Amino acid sequence: IRYNWKEANCVSTVRVALNDWIRRLAVDLYPLVVCGSARGHLYLADLEQTSTGKDSTTMGPLDCLKHVHASHLEESVDVNETPPDLNEALEVLYGNYDGGGVMAIAVKKDWIVSSGREGGVHVCSIVGAEEDVYTGSRGGTTRRTRLMLQPLGRMRGLEEETIPGSSSPPLITSLAFDDQGTLWVAGYDGVLRGYDYEQTDANDQPLMLRQTRADHTVNVNSPILSVSIRDEIGCGVMTTLSRGVLLFSLEDGHILAEWNPFVTSKRGEYARSAMIVQTDEPQPFEQEDDGNCNDSTETVVPSPHWSVVVGGSKGTLYQRCLGIHSRTGFISERTPLMDNTDGDDDSTMGTRIRPNHLGPIVAMDSPSPGLLVTGSHDGTMRVWDCSLYRTDEDEDDEDDDDDDEDDDD
Repeated sequence: IRYNWKEANCVSTVRVALNDWIRRLAVDLYPLVVCGSARGHLYLADLEQTSTGKDSTTMGPLDCLKHVHASHLEESVDVNETPPDLNEALEVLYGNYDGGGVMAIAVKKDWIVSSGREGGVHVCSIVGAEEDVYTGSRGGTTRRTRLMLQPLGRMRGLEEETIPGSSSPPLITSLAFDDQGTLWVAGYDGVLRGYDYEQTDANDQPLMLRQTRADHTVNVNSPILSVSIRDEIGCGVMTTLSRGVLLFSLEDGHILAEWNPFVTSKRGEYARSAMIVQTDEPQPFEQEDDGNCNDSTETVVPSPHWSVVVGGSKGTLYQRCLGIHSRTGFISERTPLMDNTDGDDDSTMGTRIRPNHLGPIVAMDSPSPGLLVTGSHDGTMRVWDCSLYRTDEDEDDEDDDDDDEDDDD
């Protein structure tokens, strides 16, 4: 996989074709994917769906929920029905590239949560219904399960938590499920909320639908722009408009560390997106046992190294190492951020990843340890080697690619 990514040795196929712009998508149990569109619709599709004849729905969605979210601001008749900070949020998040519709979407097993510019969070689920399907020309039938989207409603706690001067719930900018049973809901109002998504009522509906208060509430006093989760080390990361990057515990949401590499930026750059990446693939090695038998050896697998990477609103990338507890493998609460000791840069600034994107970095992913993929408003997707250990030759090549004109921050 590393070779394919580095050499761009990829096969491109069309798996879903819609008469709509896909604004957000989320995958949990492949090959099912949930897409949020510019029109505010939600689509459920099968990425492995293949053609079986002229009546096949190849590349089409399995189901669609229409007008779950507003497509654009002008659809709202009363300004009091929209979040008062909506225009500012759209400018900060998308600039001149607001495509409308769904703003955030996340899926975990059968649960789907999504948010739009009207504020709040909508919840739906994936359900199955048995149906008869004709097979052959002799009238034979077979039974199969058809997957559909079932709307469950909006989260009551957010609907009742209206912003002063408006009847609208807070604007939700990012959604993320962790593996410990919590849905993390990030708002432009600067509040990170955590809800237990595993508890259900007698009708098998999630209790978070009618909760009046979140299980965890953390006010960071700055609009939250994105949230990313890393279950392996029990840590999440969020980007904020004025405080940079905040690391938080998946146990209760409390803030572990704060880092703002853009604090000295002359261009007014802020942290737009961030994620925690595994920076190496640990290799097992043989180690002599400390016991009485000198000939005894054991296979040791060292803990992997992790770092946080942040992308700025002007295209700048920074990376900083994380402190990991050697016994638990979770992030260290005492020293969650490690200082950079290489080069002449400020040790608290982290390592600059070059060259810059030419626009805001709005998407990140890590398909393999040591690799990072970024997407930007400059229309490019880049693959980076974010491993901690680089040769002198790698550093020389990186220096040759630097653009001095973008070092004005």
